[in-house]
Amino acid sequence: MEAVESQTGKRPPQLVGPEFPDGAQHVWDWFKALHRQRQSSGFGPNPTSFEEIRSYFLLRREHPAQWELDLIQALDQVALENKPKVKTDVP
Repeated sequence: MEAVESQTGKRPPQLVGPEFPDGAQHVWDWFKALHRQRQSSGFGPNPTSFEEIRSYFLLRREHPAQWELDLIQALDQVALENKPKVKTDVP
């Protein structure tokens, strides 16, 4: 959806929501970067692993606080619970 917004200049309704609280925007940016690299199995997207999170922050030389890590995991859970449903032709 963000690609649609960047290409058209118009924000899709799916992206309209509350603003992140002051001081947490950087966590949203971190989550989006991790989400773009999400691995997938043959059955759908996998949760972001602790190793993926660790590697991301090692590469960036960042040291997130525990609340920031907790927020990333909470966002990851919401993303997985709200992933688009795949339509199947199986009756």
